[in-house]
Amino acid sequence: ESLELMGRHQAASEGKCSEVVKFYLIEALVAQAQICHKNGDNDGSVDMYRRALRLAPDYADIHLALGKIYAG
Repeated sequence: ESLELMGRHQAASEGKCSEVVKFYLIEALVAQAQICHKNGDNDGSVDMYRRALRLAPDYADIHLALGKIYAG
């Protein structure tokens, strides 16, 4: 949550989110998606993965995880 706040603050001030903050935010979203999926909340998992994809559209692992959910 605090990483999202930092990212929003930097975006609001027209600054670019630092790569370190961005990396940890992506990792946090992926971890939340995995927890949701493990608990049977596929909608929540897809939402978290999609949020991560908005930050990192080229991360193949996120696309793969979404594909596994859709295939299941």
